[in-house]
Amino acid sequence: MDLEVGKLDALKFLTKQYIENVWISTGIHLVALGWLFSSEQIHMLIKEELFIQIGLTCILLVLECLRWFVNRPIYRRIRFLEIDVAKKISIELADACTIKPYRFICNELSICLLTVFAIAFIWLYPYL
Repeated sequence: MDLEVGKLDALKFLTKQYIENVWISTGIHLVALGWLFSSEQIHMLIKEELFIQIGLTCILLVLECLRWFVNRPIYRRIRFLEIDVAKKISIELADACTIKPYRFICNELSICLLTVFAIAFIWLYPYL
């Protein structure tokens, strides 16, 4: 029974950790977008220097890859623990302590869209 309780606690912890990571990632992406939109110096550099566009794009892509490599394994462990808890303890308890697949997809998609929007802005701004 202690093993099942430990798995339930691990499921709760990983779910909480994933949600915190999503909020942190969303915050970082929103701050980056706000900085891109509000800084006149960045606007001037984007218009004049191709290397600035490439550099900002690479920074955003590195942030996106880092976020994906951190969150994806956590979500996979959550799924495995959810199945284990559902089999051994209770399906309802497992459902209450986990992240629904549609929420995972919406979280990941929204953060990816922020990144795509920022990259599109970087590359299209000189033509506006």
